[in-house]
Amino acid sequence: MGPPRENPYTVENFTAAYNELYNPDITSLPVTNFYIKFTPNTHEQLELLSNSELNIVEFPLDREVTHLGDFYIEHGTPRDQIVPMYAVVTPGQVLPQVPYTNLANLYLGSSDEALVRQALRRKGYNPDDIGYVIEPNVDGGGGGGGGGGGEFTTNSCGCQVYSDSRKPGGCIKVKDVQKNTFQGVRQVRIVIKDSFFDFHTAYTDDAGCFKVNSRFFGNAFMWVHFNSDSGLKIRGVKTGWASIVQWIFPVKHHLGTIRGPYYNDIQVKYDSWSDEGSDAHVYWGAATVGNAVHEFHDFAVSDNINPSPSHLDIFVGKHLRYGYTLMTGQYEIAAAIGLGISGALFWTGPFGQIAANIATASILLYLPDVFVGINYHNSDELKELTYHEIAHSSHYVNVNIGYWDALVWAEIVAGGHGSSSSPNAGLISLVESWAEFVGETYAHRTYLNLNTSQFGSWLIQLERTRNESIHHIPIGFYNDLVDNSPDTGLFVCDQDFLNCGSIDDQASGFSISQMYNLLTFNTSSPQEFKDKLIDGVQQSIKIQVNNLFNDY
Repeated sequence: MGPPRENPYTVENFTAAYNELYNPDITSLPVTNFYIKFTPNTHEQLELLSNSELNIVEFPLDREVTHLGDFYIEHGTPRDQIVPMYAVVTPGQVLPQVPYTNLANLYLGSSDEALVRQALRRKGYNPDDIGYVIEPNVDGGGGGGGGGGGEFTTNSCGCQVYSDSRKPGGCIKVKDVQKNTFQGVRQVRIVIKDSFFDFHTAYTDDAGCFKVNSRFFGNAFMWVHFNSDSGLKIRGVKTGWASIVQWIFPVKHHLGTIRGPYYNDIQVKYDSWSDEGSDAHVYWGAATVGNAVHEFHDFAVSDNINPSPSHLDIFVGKHLRYGYTLMTGQYEIAAAIGLGISGALFWTGPFGQIAANIATASILLYLPDVFVGINYHNSDELKELTYHEIAHSSHYVNVNIGYWDALVWAEIVAGGHGSSSSPNAGLISLVESWAEFVGETYAHRTYLNLNTSQFGSWLIQLERTRNESIHHIPIGFYNDLVDNSPDTGLFVCDQDFLNCGSIDDQASGFSISQMYNLLTFNTSSPQEFKDKLIDGVQQSIKIQVNNLFNDY
């Protein structure tokens, strides 16, 4: 950050500029916005800011920016210290319950370019050297070049954008390693601002395209925030993290300064990564995981099962290759569970870097609904893990809080998935086997034969897998219930390549929806699931399902 700057967007300055250009009798133009400084005192208040729809930044907007990165922290400030936050809000806007100070009354959103340029000149700025925004005239006139919305055109990345080149637009894409192509990053937030206070927000569509119906001049600053307007938030930190803010706010990527006059062909591509924990790693991981969540929702609709809750908090971990689904943001977890989680996951897990400096009660705020380790180079492996964890969140929608508390506690006690002799092994076995079936099924739909599974396809891997370990977590059971190809005589093994032998698979014709609907709060083991599945069916089918189940 450089020195403080004269603020040209005060109501007083714009009123004076208006008097000079048009009418000297105008006493004051209206206040359109407030420039405010939030001073959160607790981690709870920091989370409120993170969950708001405001465009929050950690640096004062009336300071000169000499270099803009992803996060800002004053020199000498401890990384775990909560820092002030800044935002521009409108009159009457409901704000999160966080202490704040109004720093300035602003006049923004003008469609009068002459007025904006005059206001900038009054404070010593050359309008041709600084970034500013002109809004479309709501009456259809003014604005120039694009009028009140303008015509559309297709840019070089295939996106429909405004033909007025001063209206920002473009695409955000991520490398799918298996398909060797760049695909649109779905439903991420695009934030673009001028040199001072004028923020504009858009969200990418399912093709990764976005556009903004405002005219930009000079320097513009742009970020990609990995959160959607539906409530999906993807958090994560890179190696060398600067501030605790990074742990609770969504991953964000500052693209640097964009200089016009061509703003409607912006292209961002997240390529495969090489350095663990680098910017490239975290952005690629967050983009791939986010796309997988949206793909899961598409598959869930086609299979007639519940998607995950719309408001979902995901944390991507840069050094790890496993996941877990706590759903802590969806309900008040029991105190005993919370202590178990903080011990099992914070002190020894990915959050250990901040745990020593935060009280246990606050630590729990940082626990996500879903954690996904992104230390993969292959898109299909990362997506399969994501599908698995989102299948858990989908299952959560079908049960109650006590059910999920029992599951989380059982896996803490077991140190993971445990074995057939672990406490509450039946619950672990049911929930984990279902998620693995769904994860591999959806990975197969996405990649078919373009995959890194052990057997040439994720579907064949399901066919060739019995349990995760002996008599525990029957991964292939559900697929054998669905498929129409008898596997009698097929040599299958547990995931550890032990307990190998044949499977008596004569069962078929069950649907994913039919099985999912049985995964309710009173189904707590594979045995209970199987008994419900065959309740009321004809005797021949009961025999087939029982024979199949007994081989698992």
